[in-house]
Amino acid sequence: MAKAQNLTEADKLFDQAEEKGEAKTLIPTHRKFEEPGDRVTGYLRGVETCTGEKDGTYKRYVLDTTEELISFVCGAQVDAILGDGRAVDKLIRVTFLGKESLKKGRTMNKFDVKISR
Repeated sequence: MAKAQNLTEADKLFDQAEEKGEAKTLIPTHRKFEEPGDRVTGYLRGVETCTGEKDGTYKRYVLDTTEELISFVCGAQVDAILGDGRAVDKLIRVTFLGKESLKKGRTMNKFDVKISR
């Protein structure tokens, strides 16, 4: 990190952009869907295949809301719709509809996915 007295021209330009609200972090904030109606809206910027110890393989999505980058995980239902990456750079909205009861006491998260044309 540059010291205040040794700022480069790039440092100064970046500081000005930051003061104007024209700079944002590139590290996404992870968003969890907890209540029916929770939603995220923005431009899909990336789809990453992840492997968890108990969850197996799943997709993680990165969305640019114009204010911030958000990452989120939904599950097989949304993975079937967005997981192939065809919606990258498209404006999307993912809305959590709630949990659906399955056999043997299991539940599945339900979502509504909309893509702008």
